[in-house]
Amino acid sequence: GNTYTPANIASNTSVTIRYTIAAASGCNASTANVTFTVTPCPVAVNTTSTASITENQTKTLVGSPSGGTWSVVSGGGTISGNTYTPANIASNTSVTIRYTIAAASGCNASTANVTFTVTPCPVAVN
Repeated sequence: GNTYTPANIASNTSVTIRYTIAAASGCNASTANVTFTVTPCPVAVNTTSTASITENQTKTLVGSPSGGTWSVVSGGGTISGNTYTPANIASNTSVTIRYTIAAASGCNASTANVTFTVTPCPVAVN
């Protein structure tokens, strides 16, 4: 028909579409080209360290492309900006953090998770 659907691409790709009117009634064929760039949909990447932390530490969250949002999927704690702060815990706790790039411009939302362990601070007992 008259709808172009791009291929799955990994980088910006130049596309040229040709419209042709066939030769008819003694007239030559006629063509017209249009060129445009197809850009790939963004893919969320979460490169936050998976190293364990203790409950009194924070963890810097690292994701790309910029502009995404952070959320705690499991394990508790809070996020402010790109800093994770663990909850008060009594035993080793597995925490999963998600980085999300929202759906936009015909692209679906994209998410990436990272999981690490939060360990409790030692408590002296008499």
